[in-house]
Amino acid sequence: MAYSSPVMQLVVYLCLLLIYWVGASIIVSSHSTILTTGELSSLIAYAMQILTALMMLSVVLILITIARSSGRRICEVLDEEPEIDEGYVTLVNARKDENGELTECAERTGIFAWKHPHHDGTLTYTELKGDIRMFDVDFGYVPEKIVLHNIKLYAEPGQKLAFVGATGAGKTTITNLLNRFYDIADGKIRYDGININKIRKDDLRRSIGLVLQDTNLFTGTVLENIRYGRLDATDDECVAANPPCMILDEATSSIDTRTERIVQEGMDALMKGRTSFVIAHRLSTIRNSDVIMVLDHGRIIERGSHEKLIEEKGTYYQLYTGAFELE
Repeated sequence: MAYSSPVMQLVVYLCLLLIYWVGASIIVSSHSTILTTGELSSLIAYAMQILTALMMLSVVLILITIARSSGRRICEVLDEEPEIDEGYVTLVNARKDENGELTECAERTGIFAWKHPHHDGTLTYTELKGDIRMFDVDFGYVPEKIVLHNIKLYAEPGQKLAFVGATGAGKTTITNLLNRFYDIADGKIRYDGININKIRKDDLRRSIGLVLQDTNLFTGTVLENIRYGRLDATDDECVAANPPCMILDEATSSIDTRTERIVQEGMDALMKGRTSFVIAHRLSTIRNSDVIMVLDHGRIIERGSHEKLIEEKGTYYQLYTGAFELE
């Protein structure tokens, strides 16, 4: 498009200039016996109509090229092979009896359990608590380039963990691994003691709420947007739809500081009792995190509470004090 429009206009103007020059030359040399001034004007008018049609045709050709490119991308998506899912552990609603034993039930009770079938035909139920651990995890988007190195992470039920670091340090990549948007190259990730490779991907992702930086909302109320996932859900079910684990990837980066403080108070109430992973560039929003992990080039270089990291006066201290100096 950048080339064709100016090139087509240049061709049109050159054609008109050629007609003017040749016509004027004929009129001057023949003393208006072969071509008159009026005939030259008519010729130019006809030429303009033809050249305008050609310019419109060039626009159509551009649109056809764009449509072909878009169509090719759509076909690539449609031809994409479904991702392989060999998981067999599923997430179910559960109920506890007086002895603390879990039993599967159809209705929502607020208690979730991992339904784990074994080779001997038995079933075990493990309550979903949100205990997530990563053991010596390595990962690379391509095998020859590892971007995460020896990641060790321990998120106990109900804890709020925060990731900080420069852009490209690997913060979002870690949360993508928890959802199994990518599979790790080495190491293990366990969710309530279960290797996440054994958990069916749909159930794994259903247990983790993910809020990205760019959130698209439909016209309507917040309640209607929540109900979009299941149109027959009641109001109470919509209110109870916050999952056991949450990932907030710079969820408040696009709002001002005052609004962020209001939203943060609401999110803190929602995250209470839920295992939460928070990625934020505004370090003031993660001061109350149970554990803060500082990443640099795919490695965790510091971890601890806000007060502990400030006392160490390392990378986090420099990031925190530098952020307030910029403000």
